[in-house]
Amino acid sequence: ISPLVQVIFHEIISPDFFDNAIANVMKTKPGNKEFATGYFNLQSFISQGFLNILSLGIILSAIAAYFIQTKNRN
Repeated sequence: ISPLVQVIFHEIISPDFFDNAIANVMKTKPGNKEFATGYFNLQSFISQGFLNILSLGIILSAIAAYFIQTKNRN
């Protein structure tokens, strides 16, 4: 998801998303507050989204190139 969409969602639509996610992690695994606060924040989600889209683009480009490649007609 683009950074703009992430900002709109987490700042306007659901401003308590990260707090709720951290609270949920604390209920299920009480000793992981440091992990939860590091993982559930806007900067982390934007960088994860960017890297996920980049990875997906590389993989899909490689698959498309494999199927679209021209045959050598010698």
